[in-house]
Order: sequence, then structure tokens, then C-alpha cells
Amino acid sequence: MDRNIMQNDIELVKNDDLSINDFIVKYKPFIYSAISKYDGTYISDQSELTSVGMLAFKEAVDNYDFDKGSFYGYSNLVIKSRLIDHFRKEARHYEREMVILDESYDSDNNIDTLERKRAIEEFNNQEKASYLREEITRFVSELTDYGIKMSDLEKLSPKKKELRMKYIAASEMIASDEGLLNRFYEMKRLPVSIIMERHGLNRKQVDRARKYLVALILIKCGDYEYLAEYIKI
Repeated sequence: MDRNIMQNDIELVKNDDLSINDFIVKYKPFIYSAISKYDGTYISDQSELTSVGMLAFKEAVDNYDFDKGSFYGYSNLVIKSRLIDHFRKEARHYEREMVILDESYDSDNNIDTLERKRAIEEFNNQEKASYLREEITRFVSELTDYGIKMSDLEKLSPKKKELRMKYIAASEMIASDEGLLNRFYEMKRLPVSIIMERHGLNRKQVDRARKYLVALILIKCGDYEYLAEYIKI
């Protein structure tokens, strides 16, 4: 897959010089490959995951702007995110079905019911672990773009609650402000002066917490449902 050609093609789509349908058809092999890399199974036109992937790719086309970086990386991320959403829904659906079976099961079969509950719990734990591993992989990749290692974060969480809350508030401010967030992604730098002005922090405090703040912003803006619960930063 030539990423430069794909980037040229998405420019044609955005300029209405190439139809979205023709673009999607041309990059169907890319979509299938992205699905297969995540799911690890053979992908066919009849697969439910194919529908999820095609819709995700169409979503990526519709929402893409050039400030988001390369379309190749952006569309890959959107497809993976929608696949994650799909599998989470499937897992929750499975869990609900099993709970209904348990509630309607005869009380004389308590042992079997307990075993099924244990099976459900084990299944859910495995699913969560799988999602968490995938989220960590994506998070580590994002951190690398900012010159940060996962191991750096272990020692960066402020011990003082008041200071930690200021950092959290600063990250939420950036995450909720489209202009600041786009500038952060484009420049890969924090708006230091704005953070200092709005949150009562000095330059040394912001510089010392740069990696911590970047990590907070990435988690708040990324699809990191399980990582947000798991990681302590």
C-alpha cells in the first residue's frame, strides 16, 4: 500500500475530483487488511466485520481533515476503534444473554448455574484483558510520537493532590477546546502560557509535568476506556 498515493487520492475526494464510492472500492483491500490485522481471521464480503470496517472507512473519509495527519494512519485508527466498539457490544450482548439464562434456570441446578457464572466472569476478564492490551499498544505508539516512554509515567504522577488536580483540569481544558487540541496535535507542544495563566501554575511546574500532561490529554481524547481505569497517572 503506497501511503503517498492514498494521501493524493483523499485530496482528490475532498476536492470532489474523485467519488467517495470509487475511493472506497479502490481501497477495499486496505480495509480488509486493517480488519484482518486486528481480528486475525479471514475476511470475506459476507463477513459482519466487513460491514463494520467499510462503514468505519466511510466515516474516516467523511471526518478527515489534513490536520489529523496522514489519512492512512487516521483511517486505520478509526477502523480499529469501530471494531473495538463492535466487539465490546458483542461481549455485552453475550453477557446479557447468559444472565437471562441464569435468572430463568431451575433452582435445583445451582451448581451448574454457578459454573456458568464463573464461565461468564472468566470470559469477561479475558475480553477486558484483550481490549486493555490493544489499548496499551496504541497508547505506547501515541506516546512515542511525543518522545515519551510508558515507563516515564510511573514516576510522574504528582504526590500533592492540589497540584495533581490542577494538571487534570489543564488537560481537560485542552481536550475540550478544539482550537487548543488541534494546535497540540499539530505542533506536538503544550500551550504553556495558557496553562500557566488559567490554572495558576508556573513555568517550572508545567515543564516538569509535560509528559504527564501529554499522557492525560491523549487518554482523555483517545478511545481508552479500559486503560483510563487501569493506568494510575
